[in-house]
Amino acid sequence: LEQGISAHRRAVELVPDDDPEKPSRVNNLASSLLSRFKNTGELVDLQEAISYPHLAVVLARDDDPGRPLWLNSLGNAFLARFERTGALQDLEEAVSVHRRSIDLAPDGHPVKPALSNDLGNSLRKRFEYTGVLDDLDQAISLHRNATELTRDGNIDKPARLGNLGASLIRRFEYTGTLEDLKQGIIAHRCAVECTPKGHPDTASRFNGLGASLLAHFRRTGELASLQQAISAQRSALELLPDTHPEQPSRYDNLGNALRTR
Repeated sequence: LEQGISAHRRAVELVPDDDPEKPSRVNNLASSLLSRFKNTGELVDLQEAISYPHLAVVLARDDDPGRPLWLNSLGNAFLARFERTGALQDLEEAVSVHRRSIDLAPDGHPVKPALSNDLGNSLRKRFEYTGVLDDLDQAISLHRNATELTRDGNIDKPARLGNLGASLIRRFEYTGTLEDLKQGIIAHRCAVECTPKGHPDTASRFNGLGASLLAHFRRTGELASLQQAISAQRSALELLPDTHPEQPSRYDNLGNALRTR
């Protein structure tokens, strides 16, 4: 990743601002910086990850087909900074920029599923902060659209199914609608089944499934759901590296399921 960032940075330096490829080069650098921030938590990387997509948008022609994707990258960076700092303005910027990106992408555009998914993430996060149910309803609609537009076998399909499941479970927690819980479990189960063996996100997919199954047991009393929840949480823990920062919370989740039994 360090070498990739250096290479992307050099590519940006070598391309003049009026080169039509410059926005794409800038956005590649921003994506690498955001990845490093997620690994290290260094705020300076996040600040750069916001400034570079903004530069890509400024440099791009109004009719540049990459413009929706670069706006989407900017929205993702704003959302990441909100999650780090809690600044509501960043969350509002994320929603606004993600909306602009999806409005610019015509139906059938290859990045439309990604744009729908990411706007859904921003809206769900805003619901969690403000409690406005309309944001969550929109998030579910967008996540459902993203999964439907993503073909089976696509590497992004499991993550989009997981996001759909998370939004449905969140609405169940807010409204108590059992159908949302059932659909959330289906989405989480599909996410687990679609994830390639050995994928680094497999543990988190099992964690989402286990949490939704435990919620189903608590709502319905069906013992099969509890047994499946325990099994999923065991997998979520066993698949984590020993030094993973999520390990304590996964032990806690497994403990909660076992205590419920």
